[in-house]
Amino acid sequence: MRRYYHKRLAVMKGKKNTGFETLTMPDNHAELNAMSTANHISPELVLIMDSDSIPRSFIPVGQPMMTNEGRIFFVTSGTIDYNINMLSFHACCGQVLVFPIGAIIELDGHSEDFRFQGFVFRDLPMPECLRNPVLVDVAEAQWKRLDGYLHSMQMLTLDQPLNMDAVRHLQQAFIADLAVTAAKQADERKHRQGDYQERLFTRFIELLNQHGTTERAIPFYANQLCLSPNRLSAVIKEYSGQTVMQWLYRRLVLQAKVLLRGGTDPIGDIAFALGFDEQGSFARFFKRETGMTPTEYRGR
Repeated sequence: MRRYYHKRLAVMKGKKNTGFETLTMPDNHAELNAMSTANHISPELVLIMDSDSIPRSFIPVGQPMMTNEGRIFFVTSGTIDYNINMLSFHACCGQVLVFPIGAIIELDGHSEDFRFQGFVFRDLPMPECLRNPVLVDVAEAQWKRLDGYLHSMQMLTLDQPLNMDAVRHLQQAFIADLAVTAAKQADERKHRQGDYQERLFTRFIELLNQHGTTERAIPFYANQLCLSPNRLSAVIKEYSGQTVMQWLYRRLVLQAKVLLRGGTDPIGDIAFALGFDEQGSFARFFKRETGMTPTEYRGR
């Protein structure tokens, strides 16, 4: 399949105030702007055709961050390991990885030969099967079609001003094409034998990402999943090796890390936003879970 993976121009954001305020960590905009002039720069479009153009430091390992946009990346070589909304994904050549808008993502690592193509999007309608993090296996014929959509987007950048209406139609075509396969694979997973625990765990994590800042009682999640608290606790522990409360605390820590490193809000305001009554209790919780105080983490 790799014979279809020819390197092309990289089209990425080069200016702030474009609506894509958090392509990755905010401090890296200057680094992105300083890339080779061979990269086409558009204030409206983030289209990556050659990931070699992105400095490795631009994708920090082990640093959680929240996206203000959605991303669709397909792996053209190598492998990458991501945590997206606390779900683990191991993506390899021939797979498409979808990051929903507002996801908390954390890169665990990647192989030296890892390469990808894809685009960033906002304000596009997403089918149900692509509204949560998902990894889609793509056959060669479909891969060639998806590659064609990206190539067509690239061709549009040669004309200025950029016709963003045409670009969005191509992005929607890409998403609609991918959604057919994603929905089919999701349906196949639902019917696999012995998959109950995995589905329950995934649904629990989805609920935790929606409500984890405000709801920290096991009965709330058990009720949402039509289970008793004891049954939910037993299934989550058996499947993941961690308790429901450990997952609750992990979600809080991730959110805290994003707020501490991704902005300048006072720590007391962050503590309140995360549901703590005062800064001291938040600091003790964060130190217990990470080994660092919030101030130490922010200053790293």
